Amino acid sequence: MSNSLLRHGFGLVNKEYLKTEYKGGAIIFYIQTREDKLQCSNCGSFNV
Repeated sequence: MSNSLLRHGFGLVNKEYLKTEYKGGAIIFYIQTREDKLQCSNCGSFNV
């Protein structure tokens, strides 16, 4: 899976694809926020 599919297919920006698992008929995508885009939910500052 590409980051382009995450953005255009699912509307997820600033995310990185890690892996996919198939369990009990479900598809589970593992993603994480790009480290350079981590942002404090309290004050809004970026992790620099």
